[in-house]
Amino acid sequence: MTQLRFPENLLKVSLTIAIFLLLGISSENYRQFRSYSESQKRIIKSHEIQTLLQKLLNAIIKTEASYKAIIVTNEKEIIEDYFEQKLNIQPQIEKIKLLTTDDYIVQAKIDTIQKVINQRINFLDQHIYLDSKRNQGIYKSALTSSAKLVEDVEDLIEEIIIEETLALNEKESLRDKKYRINPLLLLTTVLFSLFIFVIGFIALYYYLKKARKTLYTLKVNQMIYEQAEQISRSGHWHYRPGSNKITFSTNLFRLLGFEPYSFKPSLKKYLDIISVNDRPNFLSALKKLKSEGHTPAIDLTIITPDGKEKCLRFVARLLNDNNGNKLVVGANKDLTYEIETNKKLNRLNSDLKMRNNIFKYAESIAMVGSYSYDFEKKEFKFSDNLYKMLGFKPENFPPSESKFVEFIHIDDRADFIEKMGLENVMNNFHINRIRIIDNNGNVKYLSVNKKIFNEDNSKILIVAFKDITEEVLITKRLEEKNEELSKSNEELESFNHIASHDLQEPLRKIHTFISRIRDSDDLNASPLIVDYLSRIRIAANRMQKLVIDLLSFSRASKDSDNFEFSNLNKILKSALHELNSDIQEKQAIINYDELPSVTIISFQFQQLFVNLISNALKYSKHNIRPVIKISNEKLTFDELLKFPHYNETELVKITFEDNGIGFEQQYADVIFILFQRLHDRKKYSGTGIGLAICKKILHNHRGSIFAEGRPEVGSKFTIIFPKTPVNRSF
Repeated sequence: MTQLRFPENLLKVSLTIAIFLLLGISSENYRQFRSYSESQKRIIKSHEIQTLLQKLLNAIIKTEASYKAIIVTNEKEIIEDYFEQKLNIQPQIEKIKLLTTDDYIVQAKIDTIQKVINQRINFLDQHIYLDSKRNQGIYKSALTSSAKLVEDVEDLIEEIIIEETLALNEKESLRDKKYRINPLLLLTTVLFSLFIFVIGFIALYYYLKKARKTLYTLKVNQMIYEQAEQISRSGHWHYRPGSNKITFSTNLFRLLGFEPYSFKPSLKKYLDIISVNDRPNFLSALKKLKSEGHTPAIDLTIITPDGKEKCLRFVARLLNDNNGNKLVVGANKDLTYEIETNKKLNRLNSDLKMRNNIFKYAESIAMVGSYSYDFEKKEFKFSDNLYKMLGFKPENFPPSESKFVEFIHIDDRADFIEKMGLENVMNNFHINRIRIIDNNGNVKYLSVNKKIFNEDNSKILIVAFKDITEEVLITKRLEEKNEELSKSNEELESFNHIASHDLQEPLRKIHTFISRIRDSDDLNASPLIVDYLSRIRIAANRMQKLVIDLLSFSRASKDSDNFEFSNLNKILKSALHELNSDIQEKQAIINYDELPSVTIISFQFQQLFVNLISNALKYSKHNIRPVIKISNEKLTFDELLKFPHYNETELVKITFEDNGIGFEQQYADVIFILFQRLHDRKKYSGTGIGLAICKKILHNHRGSIFAEGRPEVGSKFTIIFPKTPVNRSF
C-alpha cells in the first residue's frame, strides 16, 4: 500500500489545482458572458432610446403640422388629428425616461425637452382656442414661436441622439472586443480542461495499472495465504470494536467444522463452539487482551457440528491501524493432527521399545546374535545376545571384527575372514557354519549370514549368527538313528521275506499233512485224535492269518511314493468283489454314496476298505441281516479344526456305519492298537491287527480315523483325509 501513496497524493493535488483553475476560468468566462449580455442590452436600449427620440420628434413635428393646418383650414378633422398627435408625445417621453433611469444627463435633457414641449402644447392649445376668434396677432406670434420651439427640441434631441450614438459606438466596440475575447476564453477553458483530463487520465491510468498489479498481487498473496493456512491447519480473524464486526478467514470456518461463509461470524457463535470447560479460560484471555493488549497462547477444545473434538491454539493482539482505529487480530492453529501424531509417535516409540525388548528376548530365545558395521561412521555394534553367545555380559568390551575373530576356532578363522570380512564385503561368498570357543571354553556351532543395506545414503553391513550347536548335535544323533533305522529296515525286509516264505512254509506242510491224515482210509483214529487234529488245523489257520496280517501291517508301515490319482468308487467295488463270498454268506446289505477321485496309494486304500467292511461283517449280530452304509459326508466345524492346514474343499470324509454288536465308547481308541481285541477269540475270529492297519494307512495319507460305538446298536467308523496328501504340518 505504500507504493500507491505517491500517485494518490499527486491525483489529489492535480484535482485540486484543476478545480480551482476551472472555477477561475469558468468564472471569468461567465463574467465576460454577462458583460457581453449587458453590453448587448445597453446597445439595444440605446437603439430603443434613439428610436423613441425620433418618434418623439416626429410626434412634435406632426403636432406642429396639425397646428398649421388648423390655422389654414380650421377643419374639425384636423383639430382631432392635432389632439391625437398631442397624446402621442407624453407616452414617448415616459418611455424614454423609463429607459434612461440610470442616465442622469439624458434624464435632465429629457426633462428640459418635456418642459419645452409642455410649454409649447399649452401655447398651441391656447392659440387654437383664440384662433376660433381669429386673432391674427397671436397667430403670427405663435407661428414664429413654433418654428423656434421645433428647432430647440430638434437640437436637444439631436444632442441626445449624438450622445447615445457615441455611447452606442463605444458599447458596440466593447461588445465586439468581448465577443472576440469570449471564444478565446472558451477555447482556453476547453483546452485547459482537455489538458487536465489527459493529465488526469494518464495519472489515473498509471494509478489504476499499478492498482491492478497490486490487486492481482494481493489476490495471489491471498490465495497463497489461504493455501498456507490450509497446509499449516491455521486460521485468523479480526475484530473492529467500533463497528462491532468480526471477520473470519475461509480456513477458520473449516477449522471450526463449517463451510466458508456458511454463517455470519460473531463472538457468541465462536464461544458456543468452544467446550464448556475451556470457556472460562477463553474469557479470561479476552480480559487480558483488553488490559495488556495481547493474550497468552492457550489451547482450546472445540466441538464441531459433526460431534468431533478438536484442539485449537488461540492467540490475539490489540493493534491500531493507519487511521488510529483499534483492531483486534487473532489466530487459531489446529493442534489435533500434532496431538494425534505425538500420540502415535509415543505409541510407536513405546512399540519400538517393546519390539527392541522383544527382539532382544527373541534373539536370546532363538539363540541369534549379530553385529553391524556403519561404513560412514566406521563403527561396529554387537547385539546383546552376541555378547552372551561369546560368554560375556552386554557391552563388556568394545566391539570390532578383530575382537570377534579371536573367538572363532582357529581352523575356521581364515575362511571367515576371506568370505565374511570387511575387506571382502562386496563378494557373494557365504559360510554355512563356523565354530567359536566362548569365554567359558565351550565350543559352539554358529550359522552365518550377511546382508548390506543402502538407505538414506548410508551403507550398513549386518552379519547375523545363529547358535546351531544343539541342531548340530541333534543332526549327529539323527544320523546315528538313521543308521540304526537303516539296519532295522534291512532286518524288517529280512523279516518280510521270512514271513512270506520261511514262516509260512511249515504252516503249509502242517495243512498238507493234516489233510492227508484226514483223507487216509487206513486211519482209524479215536475221537480224541480227531479233535486234536482239528485244533491243530485251526491253530495253523490262525497262525497263517496272523503272519499275513503282520506282513500287511509291515507293508502299511513303509512310506511309499506310489501316490496316484484314483477313483474311490472303483477301489470300493474291487474291495466288495474281494469280500463277495463273505457278503453272500452273511446276506449283507451294503449301501454306498458316490465317492470322489483323489490322489492316494491305491492298494493301501483297497486294504482299508476291505478291513473296515470285513470288520462290520465279522461283528454283525446273530440271525440279523447286516446293513452297512458307506457315506460321503461334509465335515463339521470341530472336524475342520483338527486339520488347520487344509480348507474344507481339500478334505474328504467317508463314514462306515453298521448295525452290528457295537462296543463301549471308552474303547474307541483301544481298538486301533496292535493286537488289541474287545471280544472272545472263540466267538469272533480275528488277529487284532486289521484296525491298526487302517490307522497306519490313514497316517500315510495325512488323515485320521475315528470310531463311535453303542453296544447292541452298531458302530460307525469315520475316515478323513486330504484329496492331495501334501505334508503341510512340517
